[in-house]
Amino acid sequence: MLKGGLPTATAYYKKHKISKGETIAQSLKERFDYGQNPDKTEGGELISSYGCDHMTADAEFLLSKAKYKAAARHAPASAAGSTIFLRIHI
Repeated sequence: MLKGGLPTATAYYKKHKISKGETIAQSLKERFDYGQNPDKTEGGELISSYGCDHMTADAEFLLSKAKYKAAARHAPASAAGSTIFLRIHI
């Protein structure tokens, strides 16, 4: 899609259901491992990331979530809506 002559990208965020008996960390790791399958990504050539390392993105997502929750508990209501951006492209 072009906007103003520059290439742009869109993202679709889908809620993810955690399988019964599985932790959030296990679920994230499984999803990232599946998406980073070398057979699907030309040996990893199609993977890029912003604000995180794609090899440790699952752990970084969980760390960012924990930091956000800790900050939101001690911040005024207006600051609790702040967003931490990490993105991995697979």
